[in-house]
Amino acid sequence: MFGLFKPRLAPVGPHPFEIEGEIAASAAEVFALIDFADPRNALKARGATITPVEGNGARFVMKLPQVPDLDFHIDVIESEAPNHCAYAIVIDPLVGRMAASTESYTVWDVPGGGCRVRLENAVTFQDGLLEKHVVEEFARVTMAMLQSTTKLKLHAEQGVEAVLAYEAEQFG
Repeated sequence: MFGLFKPRLAPVGPHPFEIEGEIAASAAEVFALIDFADPRNALKARGATITPVEGNGARFVMKLPQVPDLDFHIDVIESEAPNHCAYAIVIDPLVGRMAASTESYTVWDVPGGGCRVRLENAVTFQDGLLEKHVVEEFARVTMAMLQSTTKLKLHAEQGVEAVLAYEAEQFG
């Protein structure tokens, strides 16, 4: 009947997400944890392999030990230490309903010590996604951003061991 009850397709995106919080460490210390070119990178500390791709030093391929069959292709869009880093990520092969994401960290020192961190994520989903699925994906992206910033805070304030203990508690 004129498509009245036909499921509606959701817009592909990008869909914006944002989270912000305080960390009891300097902007420079936090920036090192998110900078893929820095040996102190938080993901490297937790076992990821981050390999530069030939070129201008702004492209990387990351392998995570938890998902060894996936390649995370990272293109750094902006990097202004210690205050801003933005990069695009595509996972190969695609996982779930996400096609790509662009993450942007803004970090700034606050009076009295520590810093604030804002993570903005623009997520593009695969074509053909129904509106009801977008609601599920929004929940997943929101939870992932919360976990990511929690791990960043733990790492900056208490070290990589605290993050590993958190992950063990979360994922058994």
